[in-house]
Amino acid sequence: MVMNFASLFALPLSLHHMLLNPAFGHYSSVSIAAFDTSMARLSIVDIASRDINNKTIIYRRLMNTERKEITISEVALIQPNAMNAAMLDTTKLKVDLTKLSALARPLIAPPFATGSLSFNRNATSDVLMIGLGGSQMNNFLHYYFPNMNITVIELEHIMLEIARRYFGLSEDSHQHVINMDGLDYLEEAVKQGRKFDAIYIDACSTAFPNAEEMPCPVHGFLSDRNIANLKAVLKKTGTLMLKMLIFAKDIAATADKVLVCSLADVSKDRLVEDTFLKKQNEFYEHFGLVLVCSLDDVSKDRLVEDTFLKKQNEFYEHFGLIGGKNEF
Repeated sequence: MVMNFASLFALPLSLHHMLLNPAFGHYSSVSIAAFDTSMARLSIVDIASRDINNKTIIYRRLMNTERKEITISEVALIQPNAMNAAMLDTTKLKVDLTKLSALARPLIAPPFATGSLSFNRNATSDVLMIGLGGSQMNNFLHYYFPNMNITVIELEHIMLEIARRYFGLSEDSHQHVINMDGLDYLEEAVKQGRKFDAIYIDACSTAFPNAEEMPCPVHGFLSDRNIANLKAVLKKTGTLMLKMLIFAKDIAATADKVLVCSLADVSKDRLVEDTFLKKQNEFYEHFGLVLVCSLDDVSKDRLVEDTFLKKQNEFYEHFGLIGGKNEF
C-alpha cells in the first residue's frame, strides 16, 4: 500500500482501500476505483483531512486521471462514531446526503432564489437534470424534498452504475435516471408536452481535452434548436441553470459568446444580470460559471442582483451550507 500526504490530486495505489486517519498524518488519500467512460478514464478517490479547526472531514472525489486539477463531483462521507483506528476502510462508509460541496452550491441554489422551487419539504415540483456525475445534486434534493419529482438524464451507462455503487444514488417513484442522450430526451419531452419547474444542465465531456476552451456544456446544448427545446419544456415560472466550465484566457469574453448564443430566443431581461458571471469572482476564479435564465412569470424583483444574492444566501443558511453543520 502506498499512501500520499503531499499532493491533493495524487492518486496513491492501494489493494485494500485503507485510508490513514488524518489524526495520524493530517492528510491522506486513497484511490478506491478506476473505470472507463466512452471518452476518458476516471478515478474515484477518498480523502481525509483536518481543517484549521482540527475538524476531521472525509469525502469522495470523482476525477479524470489525466486532468487531476478538475473535480467532476465530490461528496461527503459519514464518519464512523469512533475515529481511533490508524487506518480506515472508507469503502464501508455511506455518503452523507445532507451535505453539498462548495462546487455544487451556486448551481443548485438559483431556482430557490427565483422562487421556481419552494423550501416546502412536501413540494411536488418537477425537476430535470441533464448530466448525472456523482449524483450529488439530485441526491441532495431528493433527501430534503422526498416528494419532488426528479428526472436525471445520463449519456454514459457506466456513470449510472458508479453513482449507485459509490455515490449513494437510489431510485424510487420520485427520482429516476434515464440512460440516454440529453438532447434526444429534450426532443421527446417537447413532443410529449412535459414541463419542468427547474432545469439543471451539467453536461460535460468527461475527457476535458486541454485544447477545449469550454468543455461544459457540450456544444450541442448551445444550438438554436436545443435552446428552443429548453424554453419549450420550462414552465412559465421555471428557471434554467446551465453550468459553464471555461479555460480561456479571457473568461468573460468567452462567456459573453455563450450568452449571445444561448439568449437568441430568451429576452435579455430574463438573465440574472452579471450575478453569477462577474460578481462572484472569488469563487469563479476557478473557471466555473453559471448561466441563469427564467421566463416571464418569475418576479423581476427576484432577479435584481442584491435580492438574488440575498435569496441565494437564505438557501445556503436554510440548509446549513455556510458556517453550518452541512458545510464541507
